[in-house]
Amino acid sequence: MGGKVVVPEPAVRQLPEWVVGYAAAKFPGGLDALRTVVVWGKLDRITWKTTKKLETELLHHFGLVYRGFFRQVTLSVHGTTVEPIDPLFVSESARYYAYDEQRAESLPPMELTVKGQDGQPDGVVRLRFSYMPPGFFAKDKSKKALGKNANPRFAVRKQNTGIIVCRHGRQIDVVDRSPLTTFVNNDRYIGIELDFPAELDEEFGVTTAKQQISFSERVWNLLREHGFLRTLEGLRTRWKEDSGDMAAEQELDPDLPRPSEQVMQEADEIIRHKPPTEDQEQEAEENLKREIDRMSKESGVDPEAVKQQKEREISARPFKVERERRPDGPFYRVEQQGGQLVLFVNIAHRFFTDVYNLMDGIEGARIRAALELLLFVLGQCELDASGQGRAWYMSERIQWSQRLNMVLTLLDEHIDLIIDEAEIEEEQEEAAVDEM
Repeated sequence: MGGKVVVPEPAVRQLPEWVVGYAAAKFPGGLDALRTVVVWGKLDRITWKTTKKLETELLHHFGLVYRGFFRQVTLSVHGTTVEPIDPLFVSESARYYAYDEQRAESLPPMELTVKGQDGQPDGVVRLRFSYMPPGFFAKDKSKKALGKNANPRFAVRKQNTGIIVCRHGRQIDVVDRSPLTTFVNNDRYIGIELDFPAELDEEFGVTTAKQQISFSERVWNLLREHGFLRTLEGLRTRWKEDSGDMAAEQELDPDLPRPSEQVMQEADEIIRHKPPTEDQEQEAEENLKREIDRMSKESGVDPEAVKQQKEREISARPFKVERERRPDGPFYRVEQQGGQLVLFVNIAHRFFTDVYNLMDGIEGARIRAALELLLFVLGQCELDASGQGRAWYMSERIQWSQRLNMVLTLLDEHIDLIIDEAEIEEEQEEAAVDEM
């Protein structure tokens, strides 16, 4: 009527029999206790086709979105009470907190006071953090959380990797790309939740539907000023180191030569090398002295005793693999320390987590040995090259590392897409079985 939206006149109708029956059987107080019933007749945007699947997904969705309200209200789906789901896994009363013996670690929270133009506080933004150890999403902790080995926590974190944004305790959105950082797969092990009051709706671009948010520049600046990035990078570093340590525990005794070291020692008798120049010999001795000084300082042992220990090691292991953490460094480098060629693998580079350390068990040990041999050979060619040739290797290694980091990030996105498609097919197969 004239372009206006007019609400139809209300009319008295009988409730559907299935609503009356459900209320009598499931609702405390029966039909007389009901105040509002919404009958939604056309579920045209629901992708779950079976009652069982719909119930499972709604229990999950309501438990996640309204987790902050269950002390005041009770929700149920098809007679089943909704349990809260904490995507940070630090709330003891929430589902999956005690799924197995592993626990997420609650970390110190952060508060940001947002002030208005008059300098008075408009509201307080609260952040909480958690850290989940390697294996947290796997049923069998010795294997990756892939396919059937992924436990129920995995699905929760897969949907909530990034900054989980809540308004007065109700989850609205998950931000995985921002001016500060882009979240990747391994960030699943880092839980971040941001909760803001309604007074700050404008700062978060809240729509009337309250289904999506958009941070203002002022909020991003506040996060930056309060050390949000430092906290995030610290947790990323911790996960990389912890995941490397877990794999190392399952591999060979670190005090014994690794298979790749033994192979390189055998092959060294066959491979022809250019004799080192006087400058190269001097550089190797300087590297060795620097390493001895470092070991002496860290251990508190006299340098002469460390030197003797190092000489014995060089005699037994002329090739050695070490790990180091260099966030801005190449994914590998080599250094001649006296008579020992040392291969350094950078645990802070995606090569370490996404390629070198991807597999566990004997298969993983075999892959690591092969990769170490590849890098040893490249390292030997570099050290055998002339001054100009060595400069080329060093320059190219930086380019290799930067490009490898980029393409591995893109690979994660493609693999996620494949996994998503496989899960959709599995859901469709389950739905077909349920309908039979």
